[in-house]
Amino acid sequence: MPDVSIRRVSELIKDLEDGTLIPQPAFQRRLVWTNVVKDHFLETVTLGLPFPEIFIATGEIDTRTMKRKNLLVDGQQRISTLREYVQSSTDLVLKTVTPYAELGEKEKAKFLDYPVAVRDLGQVSEEQVKEIFARINSTDYALRAMERLNAQFSGEFKQFCDRLSRDEFFDRHSVFTMADYRRMRDLDFCVILMVTLMSTYYDRNSLNEEYLRRYNDGFPHGKKLGKQLQETFAFIERCSFDKKCRVWKKTDLLTLIVETHSLLSKKAPLDAKNVGAKLTGFYAEVDKMFKMEDPDEELAKKSRDVFRYLKAATKGGKDSPKRTTRKTL
Repeated sequence: MPDVSIRRVSELIKDLEDGTLIPQPAFQRRLVWTNVVKDHFLETVTLGLPFPEIFIATGEIDTRTMKRKNLLVDGQQRISTLREYVQSSTDLVLKTVTPYAELGEKEKAKFLDYPVAVRDLGQVSEEQVKEIFARINSTDYALRAMERLNAQFSGEFKQFCDRLSRDEFFDRHSVFTMADYRRMRDLDFCVILMVTLMSTYYDRNSLNEEYLRRYNDGFPHGKKLGKQLQETFAFIERCSFDKKCRVWKKTDLLTLIVETHSLLSKKAPLDAKNVGAKLTGFYAEVDKMFKMEDPDEELAKKSRDVFRYLKAATKGGKDSPKRTTRKTL
């Protein structure tokens, strides 16, 4: 059984600062806690109440400094929040807990001396660490499918999709929110996009793991697809969609990127100005119908394509039939 020891908050923060505790290995999910959650967690600590143990794994030793680096397998949110609090991070907004800088010396000492249960997994392989991390979080409702896959794969295809998610095209049009970035919905979107480009529309995330595994060691299509996507993004830019147009919603945008990429790859004669005008009108009709409480049967008949698209875009948007419906309209 892994050893359990008691470490003080001050010791864990010092380890982070010294680089002897690595808080975010490649398999870890991104930081996701909101300020409300952080505030509540810090209140737990200041009241002296316990929180669940954290897990670390023994890492490599620096033969020059004779210091060993350990991996923080589970507990990143908690330890990072403790450090933010002590360092009075401007990113931390507190409504319940008194800021660390305003505490008295005794209160600061009490906080820094707070005992944290640390379970040391010892020297285990990277694959074992990933497996342990996945199992620790297997019953955690907050851990999404993409976060679990991120814990398993760090290869070429995943890295390509990660870089794509940070493309200035998405940033310029505010496609992803901060919550999306924290929960890896941006990576999820790009994995689905790339898998769809290389295969076809599919049910939810059914092919994600297959492609992440298949192209984990190498992604030979990356350079070609990357160039094609830039051409696709440039065409969509020339369509001059308004910033409030629904095209920038993730569901609608994914379909547009896939279909535009397909037509451009076939050298179809597309005029961006004409495409932009027609789609803007179509999206406006979709939004108009969306605002209706219950589109009557007669209206649905007159605007059958709009009605079908609206249903596909707002109900189970990740299902293959829904994606295919959006494509055909």
